[in-house]
Amino acid sequence: MKLTKLFSGFSLAEGPLYDSRNERLYFVDINKGNLHFIKEEGLYTFYIGEYLSAAFLTTVEEVVLLAVKDTIYSFDFRTKEKELLYKIEFDNSMRFNDGKVSPSGEIYIGTMGINKDRTETGKLYKITKEGIKEFDRSFTIPNGLDWQDGNFYHIDTTKHQIFKYKEINETLKEEEVITLSGVNPDGMTISSSKKAYVAVWGSGRVFILDLAKCVVPNVIEVDESKNVSSVIIGGREMNTLYITSAEDENYSGAIYKLEIEDKGVESNLWKI
Repeated sequence: MKLTKLFSGFSLAEGPLYDSRNERLYFVDINKGNLHFIKEEGLYTFYIGEYLSAAFLTTVEEVVLLAVKDTIYSFDFRTKEKELLYKIEFDNSMRFNDGKVSPSGEIYIGTMGINKDRTETGKLYKITKEGIKEFDRSFTIPNGLDWQDGNFYHIDTTKHQIFKYKEINETLKEEEVITLSGVNPDGMTISSSKKAYVAVWGSGRVFILDLAKCVVPNVIEVDESKNVSSVIIGGREMNTLYITSAEDENYSGAIYKLEIEDKGVESNLWKI
């Protein structure tokens, strides 16, 4: 199957998210503060605010939640208005990074240093209707969250590791650590066949990781983009892999698609 570039011109395209209800592919441009979605080959853009790092689907089709710097907003496409829902107090040198809604409906989201701080200053939070929980762990760049068979998988990019956790009484119990030596795993999605598709920053590649065997049986090459940032599986048949990337010295950030012989999993929803 051929990799197709859909759109380019982005600074840091990230956080792809597919909504099968309206066949929209959402993603963000973190540095430019734009929320985008693609529908019927058209690109739609909404300026939200600097350091817009993640979007979350909700039970109301025309409302999404958005993570901007240190704040979670709701955004209504019908009114084009946003509403502040949660604000987390952390050091001004930090910002939100990757996040997802869990199978039980909470938001999990990490923080990272804005000015390329790669020490363990990053944190992971869980946001529920009742409030905000900070997990007692530290990360360099928390990334690539997903769930499978009751396990929570979470990437720490510059440690080159994917952690497999069990969450017990709101504590993360480490079950396994998968190390991808010499590369920087970024965004990730887990398919219905229990394979992890992992964007590898700085390499121009997506690894397909067999979670049962902890091996990389296949690699997808993204020739024009070195800084591959994240992935999601969506499309009408749920067999289209979408890949985002960030600008590098030769190319702008872009979004690509590739038909695959695998199936994605429907995105989890935040209940409104």
